[in-house]
Amino acid sequence: MDAQGGEKAEDISTMLEFLVAKSRQHPNLADEWYYLSDSTLGTISLLQGFDATTRLDASRIEQAYIIWNQAPDTLRDAVLQANGFAPFRGPLIPGIHIISNVRPFLPRDT
Repeated sequence: MDAQGGEKAEDISTMLEFLVAKSRQHPNLADEWYYLSDSTLGTISLLQGFDATTRLDASRIEQAYIIWNQAPDTLRDAVLQANGFAPFRGPLIPGIHIISNVRPFLPRDT
């Protein structure tokens, strides 16, 4: 939040993305040089609607970036259910896509 109470979600996402890119230049030291505490990861998880103990198989800075960039699970579940899919628990890992083979209704040109 900024001084006026506005969210800076895009700024945080950009900073996390930059830190992930830098941490990949030093993969063996990623968790040492780009360390985030369990409390910080838990807070990010809670803000995105996940359990505070949510962890992914990635460095801590990558986990923060992946979780931060998720749609909150309530929004994701609403979109999934509206399209005939069951709710999905936990964050989606990059590269996973939910695809429907239902063709959208498009009005004809008149």
